[in-house]
Amino acid sequence: MLQPGARLDSLRLAGKEFIYCQQGRGILTVAGRDYSLQPGDTIYFPGGTDHTYANPGKQVTHLLGGTMRAASPCDDEPRPGQNS
Repeated sequence: MLQPGARLDSLRLAGKEFIYCQQGRGILTVAGRDYSLQPGDTIYFPGGTDHTYANPGKQVTHLLGGTMRAASPCDDEPRPGQNS
């Protein structure tokens, strides 16, 4: 949730990242380029990319995000409780 007028600066996560705008509007700056977000928009970008979120509007913005890390060799091995 991003309150009106709020800004989160200089984020950089290790894994590939996606952001989905659930409600409100916002601006996502990725590697120096601005993207306007509105409900239903999704953006994806590589890990390690500088990004900033801003809500210049008058309503709360709800963003849902996630990251995926790089696979490792042990990811192919069954885990306890999984069928092999």
